[in-house]
Amino acid sequence: MQPHLFHTAGLRAGFVALAVSVAAGSPWQPAGHAAEPGLIASPEPGWAQWRGPRRDGICDEQGLRPSWPEGGPPRLWTAEGMGRGYSAPIVVGDRLYLTGDFEERLEIIALDLAGRELWRATNGLAWRGQYPGSRSSCTYAGGRLFHKNAHGRVAALDPDTGRELWAVETLDQFDGRNITWGLSESLLVDGDRVIATVGGSRALMAAFDVRSGQMVWSSPPLRLGEARTAAHERVATPAGEADSGSYTSPILAQLAGRRQLVNCSLRHVFGVDADTGELLWSQPFPTRFSVIAATPVLVGDGVFVTAPDAGAAGAFGCRAARKGSRSNAHG
Repeated sequence: MQPHLFHTAGLRAGFVALAVSVAAGSPWQPAGHAAEPGLIASPEPGWAQWRGPRRDGICDEQGLRPSWPEGGPPRLWTAEGMGRGYSAPIVVGDRLYLTGDFEERLEIIALDLAGRELWRATNGLAWRGQYPGSRSSCTYAGGRLFHKNAHGRVAALDPDTGRELWAVETLDQFDGRNITWGLSESLLVDGDRVIATVGGSRALMAAFDVRSGQMVWSSPPLRLGEARTAAHERVATPAGEADSGSYTSPILAQLAGRRQLVNCSLRHVFGVDADTGELLWSQPFPTRFSVIAATPVLVGDGVFVTAPDAGAAGAFGCRAARKGSRSNAHG
């Protein structure tokens, strides 16, 4: 990535005001490694995933302008025909990847840094419900490109050609159901696993092998009803119903002695052990229309989540000694 590239500079200027005391990112840590609380960064160069290396919206590049010149920065190029969508592009090396909906299909598009189109590939159906358009950003990791469409189709592609390497229909595999405005999760890659919040009666989250698409682990479904422990508080009704995936994307952080994936379902904030898939904690966070749409933010040794029509935001702390000890969440 180059300092003059519009995407990097724009994210830096647009998101830094939204950062909330996020700790400095930590390098990737192997399973079982104890470390201080902190976000775990993607090892990929550039802006390879939703909201950047640590998913906190912070750009680490140096030499950026502290202010725009009068009249704004000069436009370098414009690309037409990118379809309809809400997703943000990612930038890796000399490539920019973005998504758009075209009639019945979702397309992933690769451009070079001069705005020239290199290839297009289809990842299933477009979102034709309310607010039509593509939702999720792509994720680049380990020489592969990953994307989840609004219907839960997770696909891995060759970033040089757009050739599909494998795909999983997560709603079918985990007995899930779509949500009112379409699944909107930008996938997270952790080493050799790509993580998806599948939100079905068979699992809440699942990890897939980046090479084959085979499931590595799955976490138990987050079922509504009476809580088993203080660490697993839940929305009470309708009891037994499995909570669905949502409009948010997970973060990966070292918390309470574990590497945790923190994300939201339709009605909860939760943490999952990144190495095993164990559901560590959950907290109810109901909203009027069952919408939690903001990526969780790490604050110290806890996470901050906000949502519309919830009455208030919530800060959740996670505490545990080491693996094997109980993890507790509190609001």
